Amino acid sequence: MKDPSYRMQTQCVNIWRYLLIVFLCISLTASLVVLGIDLDWLINGPEFLTKICARIKERMANEDLTDEEELLKNFTIARESIWLQVFVIIVVAITTIFVIINLIGCAGSCILSYSLLSGFTIFMMLTSILGIAVTCAFILPFANISSDLDSSLDPMARDLISQYKTEKHGGTAHIIIDSVQRELECCGYNSLNDWKDAVITPRSMEHNDATDDDMMFPASCCPLNVTSCTMEDVFNVSCREIIQDNYLNPDNVIGLIGISIIVVVSFMIVTFFISFVMCCIARRSRGTKWSIVNWGGAGSRDETYSTSVIQH
Repeated sequence: MKDPSYRMQTQCVNIWRYLLIVFLCISLTASLVVLGIDLDWLINGPEFLTKICARIKERMANEDLTDEEELLKNFTIARESIWLQVFVIIVVAITTIFVIINLIGCAGSCILSYSLLSGFTIFMMLTSILGIAVTCAFILPFANISSDLDSSLDPMARDLISQYKTEKHGGTAHIIIDSVQRELECCGYNSLNDWKDAVITPRSMEHNDATDDDMMFPASCCPLNVTSCTMEDVFNVSCREIIQDNYLNPDNVIGLIGISIIVVVSFMIVTFFISFVMCCIARRSRGTKWSIVNWGGAGSRDETYSTSVIQH
């Protein structure tokens, strides 16, 4: 008859192992979904991604109909950007690596291989550290901790505004800026002055008697029912202020991005912790034969194998 302590510790090892497999299956599924969407973008174009974004936008804005043709047109123009193509290729490479690493983790967990689990644990430790750094970079600039932390985002905003004026309508900068300003009902990153050197000006501005009231801002700086976006109708609040108040608000895109980053990083940290525990278990049982089946009913031989975990 088996020792109760042996049965309990064997079940404990099983729980940790199956828990890691569940986390790895979730991670593998998410990686395959992202990989599939990116490959579809590269091979077939933005049609499928357009449908996904349209459905998400309808649900978030409680709209019954979204102009998919306009969205598809913008994505098609943005697809011509070499930087966006490079970004998508990088995402494909990263997700491919995650798929391979997750498979290695699954194999190591199933056979309790110390070599496979140690490699997977080191990878998860590095990605967790990187994820924490990315999370801090996203949250700290908007957390009112220090104004100096926000300086790194200013050049990015200025560069996007500069691209907005030079590139044709529907480009990457247009999609990003128009989406943010429409969604958050704001204008400019720090203030309206961000558009001072990049605004579209009518002919009246060529005369010396022109004033700031004659300046025409991007259409996304004003409500949808405004045809000519001037100082009279422009949103007077900066996007930085809105983002600072809503970076964890699930009712807008910025908040969803912030929450998603925190959830993903938390998932990675938990996975790292579980894999570290499994790595310690595997290290104590090196040279022992393990399998995915229930060891409790495997007989005296498997019982001898399993006991090596308990003896240490």
